[in-house]
Amino acid sequence: MKLTDDEAEWPPLEQPIHIGHGMVIRLVVHGGQVVGIQETHLGKDGQPCQGWLALDSAPESMRAHSYWHVVQKSPLTLSPSIRCRTCGWHGFIDSGRWVLC
Repeated sequence: MKLTDDEAEWPPLEQPIHIGHGMVIRLVVHGGQVVGIQETHLGKDGQPCQGWLALDSAPESMRAHSYWHVVQKSPLTLSPSIRCRTCGWHGFIDSGRWVLC
């Protein structure tokens, strides 16, 4: 997928990025922009769990209940924290790493 010049600083697209503590993310591109993150992690019960993080660049129709601000693209830092609605796992993506709360 080709990105606009503004998007050139992102980590590799559409490839799994292991950011620690069992968290794997994939950047999602729509219309030449990174608009979200598909994340997979191990839930508290040890079973795989996944979710969608809409970024502030996503069209409103792609934002379910909330969205995350990209503080910096590389290494990736998002705000606010992330809490899985399924398993309750809670943490931050900070400087390209998953930090548990």
